[in-house]
Amino acid sequence: MRLYLIFVQCLFGFQSNAHEMTPTYPVLDSSYIEGVVVAKMKLFNRREDVEYYEIEVFTEDWKPVKFATTTRLLKVGYNKMGYWEYKLNVLDSLITSKIRVKLLMKFFLNPTTKAYLRGLATEFGESTNSIRIELNRLSEAKLLSSESSGRTIKYRANVDHVLFSEIHSLVEKYMGIDLDKMRQKHSALTTRGGDSSDNFWKPDEGTHQLRLVCPPNGDPFFEAYYHYGMGAEGKTTVLSPRTNGDADPIAEWGTTLWNEGTEGSKEAAKRFWPKMRIFAPIVVRGEEDKGVRWWGFSRTTYQALLDVVLDPEYGDITDTEKGTDLRIDYGKKSGQQFPTTDVRPMRRTSKLATTDEEVNTLLESITVAADIFEVATYEECEKVLNDTLGDTDTTPTGSETTRYDNANTTTKPDVSLEGVSDIETAFDDLLS
Repeated sequence: MRLYLIFVQCLFGFQSNAHEMTPTYPVLDSSYIEGVVVAKMKLFNRREDVEYYEIEVFTEDWKPVKFATTTRLLKVGYNKMGYWEYKLNVLDSLITSKIRVKLLMKFFLNPTTKAYLRGLATEFGESTNSIRIELNRLSEAKLLSSESSGRTIKYRANVDHVLFSEIHSLVEKYMGIDLDKMRQKHSALTTRGGDSSDNFWKPDEGTHQLRLVCPPNGDPFFEAYYHYGMGAEGKTTVLSPRTNGDADPIAEWGTTLWNEGTEGSKEAAKRFWPKMRIFAPIVVRGEEDKGVRWWGFSRTTYQALLDVVLDPEYGDITDTEKGTDLRIDYGKKSGQQFPTTDVRPMRRTSKLATTDEEVNTLLESITVAADIFEVATYEECEKVLNDTLGDTDTTPTGSETTRYDNANTTTKPDVSLEGVSDIETAFDDLLS
């Protein structure tokens, strides 16, 4: 690891002009955040005319080091010892070339990615010469491999490199939220619940301030697909296997009905298609002691959140140091029957918590979605489907529509609005 030099600027009172610069060699420790190290140092103030010290950090070749900590101005009294502890971003200090950083993110976030010189120059908005220099450097270091395709050389990450896993992990942490995943989710929306435990949060009517938290996988949104109004009495709710991308016999039955093509079969099919509910891990301001909880919301709110996430003006709103809180206005507007959810980002950035220890505690309190969302198996869904239809076997008799109409069930498509949290969910249930 390169040697870091911390320069302490002596300041008079609140004056910003430095009187002198004193080099200090700090002790470097690892932190709980991958890619970040902690620089610890102390300084004794022997000058009566000096009251404040400002910290600047450089590598041995005089490259400035990016701080993960923002506060660098501290007060040290005369004949007093000052102690500092600062977090430093290792990736920015080790990789001083911005083009090199872009290339590492391009290739190491997705190891299957292939790209060529001119395409990279166009994508990054850089000259071909500057791109070529960094490609050559990374190739010489064996971090990239290349192959010829006609007159074009295509580059990709060298997955066999001994440091591949470490660099891949470091780049993921450096990126924070996975914007590619967010763009895919946003595109899917434009083209086209939880329980009462302590793991979940439901807004009361009024204004709430909360912070979206990003799990280690880079995706703060969990898309859950539910079947409502199932079973013999129409009161069973099932979390569809489609949530995990698996086959769902209830949805398959709905598709079978739809494919019959009659008006009756298409109307009956809608009951058996799952409805999407989205959940996100959040910290509610004023309730930080309850840790990270899951907030469930509708498609409309989901799209509003994705719009904020993808807005370059706000950057990574989940960043623990410079993220952005969200203002949630929830309630009935004049003339409306159901409450609605309005999402607005706050104007100023903020830390997730006051201290690093508190940040760490909150991050550790994130529950894994798979641990609290119990997805039904294919066999369990089959049983629920049979209970819904009043069947004891799954052998078709006559047309599928006839089978549905003759089923021993008193419930038709469930359009009950009991327990519906907002108007978007109500419409989802009615239309689906």
